[in-house]
Amino acid sequence: MGTVHKLVLDDFLEDNFELFAIHTTLDLYRVAYFLNRNLKLHLKYKQDIDSFELFEYENEQQQSIWNLVSNTGERIVTNNTTDTLIFEPETTRIRTYLIPEHKNIDCFLKIENCQHNNNIISKISKIPGVITAFVINANQLKSKNNLIFH
Repeated sequence: MGTVHKLVLDDFLEDNFELFAIHTTLDLYRVAYFLNRNLKLHLKYKQDIDSFELFEYENEQQQSIWNLVSNTGERIVTNNTTDTLIFEPETTRIRTYLIPEHKNIDCFLKIENCQHNNNIISKISKIPGVITAFVINANQLKSKNNLIFH
């Protein structure tokens, strides 16, 4: 009889990233500008995912990927309760959160294959307009799957 090989999927689900929370008064493009300047990055606008802005930088030398993403977004919901042709359907704007457990956070910096994070918090904190920045343990987040961008 042949041997049976088992594939353990938990090995592939191991997260190798650092997550930094940033509370700021700045727009996301300004945060990206200052992160590029202070951390010597090249974050570029990638796309809106659902309704969340995303900036990305891939460092091929260190084989790391940096993602700056907004925590808040807006969805427009159309109310089609009226069946008349005279009135337009009502629309409502709903605020959504990428990580609902941290509604007071404006954006997140996710670094895959982060090799040195010792000075990142201090450099983020020096950005004018940043109120606070801290590391979040992603394993404790209920909505951790929202941080998958690829």
